[in-house]
Amino acid sequence: MNEFERFKQWMEDNGYEVSSLADALGMEYHAIYMAIVVRRRISDGMKLRFAQRFGWTQATAIFDLAGEQVAV
Repeated sequence: MNEFERFKQWMEDNGYEVSSLADALGMEYHAIYMAIVVRRRISDGMKLRFAQRFGWTQATAIFDLAGEQVAV
């Protein structure tokens, strides 16, 4: 399972739709939509916002961030 699939699965497991996750992360709908539906690169900024909102442990499990430095 890749990070796109894990991210989508996390959303489903936690009851998030694209719009509700965008609201929770303080991001535009389009950015979340492009990452989940179109499967464009998930930006470091989105990963950082996710980690700040939902915790580093969940972000690491979804995005394979262990040992990686996320640009701020």
